[in-house]
Amino acid sequence: MDRWSKQGRTKQRAAGGGSLWAAARWRLSEWGWAIVIGAVGLSVAFLSVLTVTHGSSGSQPSIAGIACDRNEQLDYHVHAHLSILIDGKPVEVPAGLGITDSCFYWLHTHDSSGVIHIEAPSQQAFTLGQFFQLWGEPLSSTSVLGHATVAGHQIRAYVDGEEFSGNPADIVLQSHTDVILEYGPPFHAPSPYQFPAGL
Repeated sequence: MDRWSKQGRTKQRAAGGGSLWAAARWRLSEWGWAIVIGAVGLSVAFLSVLTVTHGSSGSQPSIAGIACDRNEQLDYHVHAHLSILIDGKPVEVPAGLGITDSCFYWLHTHDSSGVIHIEAPSQQAFTLGQFFQLWGEPLSSTSVLGHATVAGHQIRAYVDGEEFSGNPADIVLQSHTDVILEYGPPFHAPSPYQFPAGL
């Protein structure tokens, strides 16, 4: 075999080897892109699940159907007021009720004035019972703050100056709803709450 024939076959093998290497590199490149695209797809799906599951909610669970969002909601933002008298003595509604380090419940207080802030993503019918569940205190027609209607005691509820005859837990909290709960006797004539300007 002459030298030129050997050189020709060597060049062919080299050319063939180069083609195989190029094909292998292309297949590796395809696999690489497939892995990258798959990883991105999984990440997007995971984030979507988180969004659907948690939305804008904080780390606290819902209580009585009231969610806890990282930011205060302003789409529906109204205020109600609650006064409580036990045996004729006023009971303070705690400040910061419904506010945690990570989120705001749709019903909450900022101070001890009794003003209930109702801040939700849409208009809803919230009740005094939901607020008490958020507070972690009992409320019914026979019990308020652990005081039961026994030994001649009873519970009276007033809404906007009018006596409420049903279960006080069912009182709907709307804009400037003024609620007075009394456990007694004695009982006092309800005096209306004057909402500050801007509330």
